[in-house]
Amino acid sequence: MLKYSSLQTGTLKLGMLWIGGYLNLPQLTTDYHDRHPLVTCHLDVEGSKTLFHMLKARDLHAIFIIGSEKHLLNQDLYYQKIMEDRYMAVISTDNPLSRRSILSISDLADQKIILPSKASAFRPDLERLFIQNNISPSVLCETSQSDIVIQLASNSLAIGFSSNSIAVRLKNPGCKIVPLEVTLSRPIYYVTHKDMLNYPTVHSFTDFIKDRFQPDKPIP
Repeated sequence: MLKYSSLQTGTLKLGMLWIGGYLNLPQLTTDYHDRHPLVTCHLDVEGSKTLFHMLKARDLHAIFIIGSEKHLLNQDLYYQKIMEDRYMAVISTDNPLSRRSILSISDLADQKIILPSKASAFRPDLERLFIQNNISPSVLCETSQSDIVIQLASNSLAIGFSSNSIAVRLKNPGCKIVPLEVTLSRPIYYVTHKDMLNYPTVHSFTDFIKDRFQPDKPIP
């Protein structure tokens, strides 16, 4: 117990987003392990919905997810927003819409669309916007793999969607990133159960996250 409380042993089960690599999230685990090399870290890489269910089932100690404060509030959870981003349209430079400074949902009415996967936290918001504008999108495919979205868009096959930070990292000269008229934010949160903070490994990792990020401060 003394070794456990002093982090000379212990286990930390973390949930990581599929897109975590683009956001430098794995580096957090590496940096924490450098501080506490005797703590064993396990990672599960999934989408936000699956990770949240795994946390609620106590299969994971803490998770990084795309979420909203409204959804996390009043659930006996500790959470901290570590990044705020917004979704953008990814359009081929051959498409006249790429010359727009901003894109409305109605602009997409006659376009081929790459829908996010059904597991995406962004999918319901986008579908709601299509319904509100009486648009039945012509769907090329469904994927949330940003590199594939950008490749398809750059080849003029369809208009895709990506968070701004990822689209910038995967920048392709064949496509342009255009903001949507309706702001669809994509906040990323660190989440754990409040009672999990009694566990030395979870408590120390949570302190590590607090030290690394101030509220609304992007991932370096």
